Amino acid sequence: MHAATTEKDIEFLSAMLEYPSIRNLINVVSPHNHRTVLEQALLRAANGGRNIVHPIIKKFVRQGGASLDAYPAESCHAWQSPLFHVLIEGGFCTARHLLRLGCDPDGKPTFTPKNQNWLTPLHHSNRHEGAGRQKDPDWMMGRAVSYAFKRRSARVLKVIKALVRSGASLMIKATDSDSTPLKNAISHGTQFLALPRRVAAYKLLRLLLKNVEVGRSPRQRGKRRSYA
Repeated sequence: MHAATTEKDIEFLSAMLEYPSIRNLINVVSPHNHRTVLEQALLRAANGGRNIVHPIIKKFVRQGGASLDAYPAESCHAWQSPLFHVLIEGGFCTARHLLRLGCDPDGKPTFTPKNQNWLTPLHHSNRHEGAGRQKDPDWMMGRAVSYAFKRRSARVLKVIKALVRSGASLMIKATDSDSTPLKNAISHGTQFLALPRRVAAYKLLRLLLKNVEVGRSPRQRGKRRSYA
């Protein structure tokens, strides 16, 4: 099954998944690399192979019954949700793909060890956007930012938009700081005194609130969403 994460022949994979004995292995952690097949596929997608791997991930979930809940204790990413895991790996497009497949936008595990902190994908994305701006010297000095910075920031904002439209909570608290995504967005601008920095914080907050309303609208819930 792990070899199937590099298989381009979707019809062959579909035929394999017709067998119950194969489907029973879909959520089993491999003793060799300590990952499930979905976990392995998400890593490949996040590292540049998404055009090939996204259809495979869809097959794993829709036909094979791959779980989108938190990884089991035996996994090398134990207690992380697939959504959170792929965001840490920088797979922003793959994160939106998982949301289209119906994963929990908050990614809350059923159990978290006492010594392990937990935060939602929205917490992580909000903090990522703030940290990225703080670390960029051109942005902090008011100069034109690099193309790479603009591109990465745009991808993060698309993920934030998709998360909120999918129902991610703005009020759920992270265990490491007892803060909510909404509080993160508000405090995102407190360390920036110059006007352009405050405008950036305002835009992030506006993005959150605007897409909460879109996600709640009956028209939006009744049709297939696009996070392109």
